[in-house]
Amino acid sequence: MADTDTPSNCSNTDYTFYDENNKSIWNRGISRKIGESTFVQQTLPTYRLSWSPIKICPFFLILGVFFAGMGVGIKIYADSIEEITIPYTDCISFEKPTSTCAEVLNSSRANLKKGLYVDANDIENCSCRVEFQLLEPMNGTVYMHYALKNFYQNHLRYYSSRDENQLKGNLFDDDGDPKKPSDACGDFKEVTDSAGEKKIIYPCGLMANSMFTDVIDLYFHPPSTPNISSYQDAFSYDENEGSRVTPMRMELLVPLNRTGIAWESDKSDKYDFPAQFHNEKHPVWINFSKPLGWKKTLWQLDPHTNNFSNNGVRNEDFIVWMRAAAFPQSRKLYRIINSNFRPFENGLPAGDYSLLIQYRAVDLVSDYDVSSFDGEKSIILTTTSIVAGKNMFLAVVYMSTGALCCFLAIILFVVHKFALKSRTLALKDD
Repeated sequence: MADTDTPSNCSNTDYTFYDENNKSIWNRGISRKIGESTFVQQTLPTYRLSWSPIKICPFFLILGVFFAGMGVGIKIYADSIEEITIPYTDCISFEKPTSTCAEVLNSSRANLKKGLYVDANDIENCSCRVEFQLLEPMNGTVYMHYALKNFYQNHLRYYSSRDENQLKGNLFDDDGDPKKPSDACGDFKEVTDSAGEKKIIYPCGLMANSMFTDVIDLYFHPPSTPNISSYQDAFSYDENEGSRVTPMRMELLVPLNRTGIAWESDKSDKYDFPAQFHNEKHPVWINFSKPLGWKKTLWQLDPHTNNFSNNGVRNEDFIVWMRAAAFPQSRKLYRIINSNFRPFENGLPAGDYSLLIQYRAVDLVSDYDVSSFDGEKSIILTTTSIVAGKNMFLAVVYMSTGALCCFLAIILFVVHKFALKSRTLALKDD
């Protein structure tokens, strides 16, 4: 091979060496020669689309037809969903027919603060009933939602006011001592009891503190001369809960499922309680307190469950509440109609119904006040389809997008026609 020493009269950039086969090689330190292939030289044959209005027009037309068809299909399915909304914010009190339950309870709270009541039994309670009618049966699985209006659950400070470690059951350190709650809980992380001792709020935070607590029962009122045997299942379900025959009419408490309303991923990944939760009398709980806004303790969230599967932070009502709504007008799943009992095996039959709401100012039942934020409450009974609930928003979006694409296709076609006509006239003039 040729000597690789660079002669003194040659520059590094020009100097070329040859081997015994007379093939050129390059000195070390000098850049290697670039290949001559079409790929390296970027001279591969290419095809560039020459876009013009008439070529783009079919794409917009196809997209427009597709989106419009999707929108129409979604609307058809959404229209097939049966839904009824029953507002109950201002339901009239049984005890005081001239006042709403909200007014009665606000008066009770004011009197309680003034010390006008000797004990809790003197406090005025309130019950109200909202009547409604189903003209057509609601077939299939029927879902009961509660809806809140003007409640901004997606506010960052509100949503962030929680302790994820608490919710996952990490309440104690390695020594078994209670952990300090997260500072994100703010004023809702600790409370001072009557003895002056501080206790940890579990679960802490504003979001947990404002949990929806209304207890609502749904009653069905069959015709005045019913076949009692056809409703025997409902009576057996409700022998201790309120189904009864009165001189005026019969009313059946509609069986409702309290479980199966929360996402399984939330239950398995985000919420759990420590081993000590299975013993309500365990001495560790002396260091903890329920949220200030709760009437119930963690062990009383579902009194109809004899075990701990639907109590504590794994209570499905609590889990549903803690999944923040995106808009101020929102609905959350409350109950599912139990179809194992007659006459509700196929859904809700047509007829008269009523919602019974029992309020108590100091008790373990409901008292969810929305007057402080000028809100409204309602119950929504609905079925579902392959497009989920009755929501026209998606259908409107698809149809609007389809209409826009079709409109653009027409515009492009018109532009093409005018441009072609202009070119033809120009050629004739030449």
